[in-house]
Amino acid sequence: MKPKDELFVLIKSMDRNEKGYFRKFSKIHGSKRQGNYLKLFDCMAAMDSYDEGKIHEAFKGEKFLAQLGVTKLYLRNLIIKSLRNYVSDSDPDIELLNGLAEVALLDKRKMYDSAIKLVNKLKKPTHQREAFLEMLFLLRCEFHALTFKSAHHQVIKSAQNRVDSEYQYLKQYQNICDYKNLQGVIGSSLQIEGMAPGGSMQKFEEYLSHPLLINDHLAISFHAKCLRLEILGKCYLKTGNKEKSLEMARQFVALFHDNPAQIKIVPGIYIAALSRMVARSTINHKYNEALKYIVEIDALLTDTSVQLSEAQRYENLMSNTIEKLVLYAKVGEFEKGLATESRLAEFAKDNSIRDEDLATVDYFIAWCKLATGQPEEALKRINRLVHDEYPGGRKDVILCAHGMNVIIHYELGNYSLIRRLLKMLHNYIKANDFSETGWNQFARKIIEIKEAKTAGDIKVLNKKFNDLSLALKNYDFVEVALMKWWVYTKLKQ
Repeated sequence: MKPKDELFVLIKSMDRNEKGYFRKFSKIHGSKRQGNYLKLFDCMAAMDSYDEGKIHEAFKGEKFLAQLGVTKLYLRNLIIKSLRNYVSDSDPDIELLNGLAEVALLDKRKMYDSAIKLVNKLKKPTHQREAFLEMLFLLRCEFHALTFKSAHHQVIKSAQNRVDSEYQYLKQYQNICDYKNLQGVIGSSLQIEGMAPGGSMQKFEEYLSHPLLINDHLAISFHAKCLRLEILGKCYLKTGNKEKSLEMARQFVALFHDNPAQIKIVPGIYIAALSRMVARSTINHKYNEALKYIVEIDALLTDTSVQLSEAQRYENLMSNTIEKLVLYAKVGEFEKGLATESRLAEFAKDNSIRDEDLATVDYFIAWCKLATGQPEEALKRINRLVHDEYPGGRKDVILCAHGMNVIIHYELGNYSLIRRLLKMLHNYIKANDFSETGWNQFARKIIEIKEAKTAGDIKVLNKKFNDLSLALKNYDFVEVALMKWWVYTKLKQ
């Protein structure tokens, strides 16, 4: 990322509530020149992509343009201060850091009794969160305060316990570091190769034999156990063992069920575990099981007693709504899928949905539209994909959108277009280095069925239809179940 883009990315990461809070915050805490900062903020917030030329054009003649870099730096710092203030009571991590800062402040002011009192208050939640470095900081501050308030008997009495605790926290922190290092190496390999089976699968088989992964007793803290199960799940997925990957996701969720206090302590990790369970269930075509976990995520996100920042809640609501749409389409509850459309439109309006997810949304909304008798509306969605409106979209989804384009025009009776659309499909496959996929064969069989229908030859028509039905299981679509639904309920008509 270029340095000049950093402020723009920061502003675009803010939701509406955060932007509203910043405007009020800047009026109270900004300098006399805060009007310039607010104007620059609003100008950049309105941009779809960063363009410094637009800033110079919008503020032509303004003195602050001569020191635009300084103005941007001040604006960035003011935004960070407002965000820190905004999330201080809703984000457990920020709340803990603020508590540590308060302990340090009291200690430096020689308010040792107040510092010790706050240390004792913070110890339990810090220990529960397995924030081991923070615990070491609290122990150090406690020792310092006891020494300087001349509580020497207490220092001598607690010295050995404190040393033992420090060694234990260091051991647990080192254990987490070992798993995080392994996670980083494997995660980087997966980023390079992708999650799909293939590539250097032997390397991932070797990862699965790593002592930290084989021996569950080596993970000595809750956090380390979470990391171990996450790594195992990804490795199994990469090596093509979807069932074992699903089992690791189940164990991850069960780990929280066995330690229910952790659900409130680290809800973000629990939601991630549930989301992973949704993804792995979906991969294994266990859609109703996935929907069960979607409901549990929804319940957590609407539970005000669960400590999540508004940004976390918003992000999870968005991703959960997308998953809900996909699953409703896959289980054939198309009306429920369409019920997510207005909510997803709000997320899209805020520029919260990535291109990758926008492509997925359009693809599955198109299926829901088609299934509920709205082929023209489905076509509008698919046109966005086939005309490359989402350059960051998943190529396999866009490939299937090209194929679905054929299906929709078949529904609309635009038979003369089908061969040309097939050519577009073939070109996309070739341009993106896809192998000869089931889509090619599938689309050709559609033409054969159409031709048999036109000829009125029932015997040939039934044979072609049966050929296609049998071949479906060999094709690699984003979702085979949707293809089967269309073949059996629509194409056979």
